[in-house]
Amino acid sequence: MLLGDGLVATLCVDGQARGTPGMEGLGLVLFNAGVVHRVGPHRIHVKLARALAALGVPSIRLDLHGLGDSASATGELDYGQQVVADLRTAIDALASGGGARRFSILGFCSGVLPAVNCALADPRVVQIMLYDGIQVRSSGAAWRSLLLRARAMRIDTLLRLLRRTGARLTARLHASDRADVGIEPGAPTPRSLAPALSGLVSRGVDVVIMHAGSDYSEVNHPDQAQRAFRSTGLSGLRFRFLEAVDHVVTSLAAQRMFVDAVREIVAQAPRGTIDEPGPVSARSVRP
Repeated sequence: MLLGDGLVATLCVDGQARGTPGMEGLGLVLFNAGVVHRVGPHRIHVKLARALAALGVPSIRLDLHGLGDSASATGELDYGQQVVADLRTAIDALASGGGARRFSILGFCSGVLPAVNCALADPRVVQIMLYDGIQVRSSGAAWRSLLLRARAMRIDTLLRLLRRTGARLTARLHASDRADVGIEPGAPTPRSLAPALSGLVSRGVDVVIMHAGSDYSEVNHPDQAQRAFRSTGLSGLRFRFLEAVDHVVTSLAAQRMFVDAVREIVAQAPRGTIDEPGPVSARSVRP
């Protein structure tokens, strides 16, 4: 469907499905993971949409301006503002075409900041799922990552790797166990997100931090994200560590696990009163 202004999206509604108790009036917003088309990595967004439609939860899969089938933006807004405007347009379309009154957003990887900023801007958003886009590295995780890789390597390959990267590994492995060890410049971190997430939690938004754990990621422990966020003093978040799922949800088994996890999370979305959308918040998080 064409939403206007060149935005293209796919609305998924099962007219035969009865709403699952507790999920009435809820809609799910899915959008690009990086530059991947709105179907999502390995079509995971399509599978999510169909699974939730069977429960009576409509969804919309959006291509942001300049991605997938959508036209380029006019340039009147900066990137962050444009993405939030695009997502709010999708929310309007899902409200109109799917009958949703409250909304859950999945921010897949690079979608973390857009999901957070849209929730800040639009009080109809009652839940955000932030998947594998928050850097919660630590020295302990670096050790675990090295051990995981070592198990899969021949000894001569491992020795070459250690010689080539010895200095960098030594610096990282001897750093204190902080959440910002080895962080990529501009990447979302618990510390950079804490003020915005604190405001959302206080408003009653369900914030769920999700991480994959099966592809040598440096997020490789069930409690790693909790510890990183706890160090900021922020509470009230929920966490899901998907130990057998890789970042782009490659295998059919991983896809089933991911869909099951999202379905369980969405079933717990708040049922609070829905307010009219407000102006874009000045608290928006910048990369």
